[in-house]
Amino acid sequence: MKTLLILLGVLLCVAGLAPIFATDYILHKNPQGDVLEVIILGPNINDLDLDKYPKLYSMVLAGHKMTKAEMACLVKARNLKTLTLGHAPEGLEINADVLTMVKTFSELECVWLCKKELADDDLLVFTDLKNLKWLYIEGSNWIAGGETSKYGLTDKAAQYFKKMPALQSLEIKGDTELSDKFVSEIATSMNLSSFSLSSNKISDVSIDRLGQMKSLREIELSSKQFTAIGTASLQCTTLDLATVNEKIVVMRAQSKKNKLGLSKINGDQKTVPDHAKSKEDK
Repeated sequence: MKTLLILLGVLLCVAGLAPIFATDYILHKNPQGDVLEVIILGPNINDLDLDKYPKLYSMVLAGHKMTKAEMACLVKARNLKTLTLGHAPEGLEINADVLTMVKTFSELECVWLCKKELADDDLLVFTDLKNLKWLYIEGSNWIAGGETSKYGLTDKAAQYFKKMPALQSLEIKGDTELSDKFVSEIATSMNLSSFSLSSNKISDVSIDRLGQMKSLREIELSSKQFTAIGTASLQCTTLDLATVNEKIVVMRAQSKKNKLGLSKINGDQKTVPDHAKSKEDK
């Protein structure tokens, strides 16, 4: 992972976003010299003074186990807008008492979460982030032997998502165990504009529930339980049926009121704010 991030730094330098390398962190600057992003690679960050970087908006934590001491240093970035907690496939090792310190980033709008052994209660800290609009969660964790473990969330997770009033986009990647009950709670209690989920425990019921959400502009669902009958029911909702196969239904929004047009899209495509996009995408 360190090697990949260093290579990323080289690419950003070529693109005009010069990185500054230090022992266990990388700072990315714009052409004007403002530090916009910090990537934390290890525990040796004693000389990192975030008070010097008032325009810092993005932080990436990856590659090692986060400690309280490290997080106490990082929470000085009070105006942070985007936070990445771990990368797939290995995920971030962070204990609950350290994760709860994330709520100090009160201005956060966008979070990517890839935590080892993620559990429902880990989501509690994000309910304190009243400006959180975009939440992307990786569903596969790296374990010994190079295999992937089962995703840690259960239907109970819905109770935490419902307490994120500003949330507009929720994307849960990987093969999850979430069911129609989870989707029904999301559909009846939230005003999402974008929703993505993969689970073989969801059925046509979830398609029906989500099809009735007037706020949705983009949906991406995957399940082996979907049937032609279930997807055809979309024609009775605010959605227009386009192309469907037996394992995945993907709906892409048009700009008109509450009317969704369906078209097949790349499964990795995301709707993200401009400031949350990677620098390579800009």
